[in-house]
This record gives sequence, structure tokens and C-alpha cells, in this order.
Amino acid sequence: RKNETNKLPKYYFESISEIQSKAMLEQLHNLDDLISKRRGMANYALNSFRGLYEKFISERYNSNESKRYEVFWQFVIKVGNTQKFKEILFLNGIETGITNLPDLSKTYGKEKINSKILLTNYIFIPLHGYLNEKYFKKIIKLIKANSKT
Repeated sequence: RKNETNKLPKYYFESISEIQSKAMLEQLHNLDDLISKRRGMANYALNSFRGLYEKFISERYNSNESKRYEVFWQFVIKVGNTQKFKEILFLNGIETGITNLPDLSKTYGKEKINSKILLTNYIFIPLHGYLNEKYFKKIIKLIKANSKT
């Protein structure tokens, strides 16, 4: 396994400075409030999507267990073709993206199906306090209008 570790980028193993540590500690004081706000934004988006097109709501959002523990920074929607829907949404004034996480399985010469699916089938809608129900409904309507089903 040691050889596999050597293939990871060097920045994975950089030390954290004292200044960075103090800044992180300071931010921990705001964490409970931030988590509460993020969960609220995710619930707001989820409620906006319900009834419009359930197919695009990931199953994980329907789990009461996930609502208790997870913090959402983005809302993940299954679209089937990320490039197509990123372009459609962008042309309608909506910026989204796909995961920025590297596919580490490729580093080891092994293709993992879940990594590929995440990169090719799901878009990520940012959750910001200023986004409203109309914004989220517009997203789902555009996806629904440009989907085969």
C-alpha cells in the first residue's frame, strides 16, 4: 500500500501552519450556526423541487437520517448528461457544475463505476441564502423540458 500513497499529490501531506490552525479554531465557533443555515437552504431547495419532478431528486435527500447529520453546500441533481445540462442551464443564466473531486481510482489504473457516474450523470446546484423558490423551480423545469422522460 505504501506505493499507492506515493501516487497522491504532495499537497495531501502538507503541514498545517500555526496561523491556519488558529483561523480554523476561530471558525469552529460559528460552525453550529453555519450548519443550521446550510440544512435550511437544502430543505428549501428540496421543498421547491417536490412535486415538479421527483425523478431528479436524489434518494439521499428523502432520508430522515441524512437530514439529521449531513450539511449541504450544493444540491445534487441527476440529469444523465452533465455537459448538456450545464450548457442548457448556463444559457438560461444558471451556473452549476459537476464534482471537482479527482477520480482517484484512475490514479491506480482501476476504473470505479460510481466515480464515473458522479462525473457524467449529476450536476451540482449551489445553495446560497439569496436563491429563492422561483430559481430552483426554473432549474427543474429546464431539466424536465430537455429530458427524454
